[in-house]
Amino acid sequence: MAFKTPGYLQRLMAVAFLLLEIGPASAQGMSKEDIADTRASIIVMNAIIDADPNDACLYFERGLYHKKLGNYQAASRDFKAVDLLGYPYYKLELYSVKGFCDSMNHDWYKAVEDYNFALRVYNRADYLYANRAEAFLRIKRYKLALLDCLQAIKLDSHPGAAFSTAGEAYYRTGQYKYAVDYLNKAIQRNAGDARAFYFRGLALRKLGQKFPGDLDIGRARALGMKSSP
Repeated sequence: MAFKTPGYLQRLMAVAFLLLEIGPASAQGMSKEDIADTRASIIVMNAIIDADPNDACLYFERGLYHKKLGNYQAASRDFKAVDLLGYPYYKLELYSVKGFCDSMNHDWYKAVEDYNFALRVYNRADYLYANRAEAFLRIKRYKLALLDCLQAIKLDSHPGAAFSTAGEAYYRTGQYKYAVDYLNKAIQRNAGDARAFYFRGLALRKLGQKFPGDLDIGRARALGMKSSP
């Protein structure tokens, strides 16, 4: 979306670049230049929103900048404002990104609600089912998580996230053989999935296979797994 930026905003952006360019890189995977650009864009958007506080599109754009920097609480506030103001475009994208940010804030109930709205717009997106499954898992709605995982896998059998979530859900419901089966598939698709190794290790222990279970838990620790989510 293009904006006609008044002169004072152009000067503000120039100052922002000077102030922020030397700041430390804090957003994972972004260069200092990208971080500076994004922070400067947020400063500009703040001023534009102050001048026009009822334009949902402005909040959506600023929310995307906050998300890019990993400022998920600020992003969630902006996306909530978008929803309240009645965003007229891209409802699927709005609820998808809102659900992601709410999940990153561990606000799992809101995330479920967001993904519900997104799936009403388009119910053929495997990632929406996989993401909602993760949220269901965190609020201990394991059967619903499994249903979403199976739907995600039906729509796209390649990504490992749905297999990993399904494996954990099967473990949490005491179905250890199913857990191992799905976690095997998760690891086949992503050999760096620490959670899949961890819960496969726990499931193998429950099945009386202590040594391979301990090996899996050791692999999970080596991949950065510190404790059960």
